Amino acid sequence: MFAVMISKNNKRMKHIYDSLLSIAASVFIFSFLSCEDMLDVEQKGVLSYEDNYQTDFDSRSAAMGIAGMFQQTVADQYVLLGELRSDLLDVTTNGDAYMRELSSHSVSDKNPYADARSYYNVILSCNDAMHNIEKMYGSELISDWTFARDYSEIACFRIWMYYLLAIHYGEVPYITVPIEDVDMLDYTDYPMLGINDMMDTLIVEMENLPYLGDVDWNVSLDDYVGINRAFVDKKMLIG
Repeated sequence: MFAVMISKNNKRMKHIYDSLLSIAASVFIFSFLSCEDMLDVEQKGVLSYEDNYQTDFDSRSAAMGIAGMFQQTVADQYVLLGELRSDLLDVTTNGDAYMRELSSHSVSDKNPYADARSYYNVILSCNDAMHNIEKMYGSELISDWTFARDYSEIACFRIWMYYLLAIHYGEVPYITVPIEDVDMLDYTDYPMLGINDMMDTLIVEMENLPYLGDVDWNVSLDDYVGINRAFVDKKMLIG
């Protein structure tokens, strides 16, 4: 399990927490739709480096935006795709036909819960954010700590997304560069990695991140400190 958790003890705090992530995501989210269907993405409202990547706050907002994007676009799919197919959940009479497909391992092409594009939405946004944070750091616009913290948090989301893609889909395109013109994207330009090669690649990437410790985001809502839980637990991810 990974540490993307929300406290269930305080509905009011959960609402505030979700609102914070939604605000961060609205500042940062890119609309991606990309490989033939898997990578068929359209990019809208992308933040340019010159206008929007200038300060420590911009870097931090990018990291929080990625966390919010995951919760808005992948979280439900992540739970259903994993738990229904592994018999850890069952479909009730209120479940839709697509959920029953997952449960019976007879997924159709149109099943939205099995659509890999949601994962690539997050991955391509991570690529762009990591690229721009590197540029800020190279231009001495952010501190060593800000770079290490935010770059590593975002990279862990990308690593996790690729881990899930490899488990669910087997061989998938491995893309780590920012895509500026999605219409020109040719997925054959990128390596197709199966689960074994993907795991080897992700382990090396994880081990070489600039920061593998926990992060205190200094965000407290009364006694509820939930922002940290929106990010991937590095220690659990690397095993």
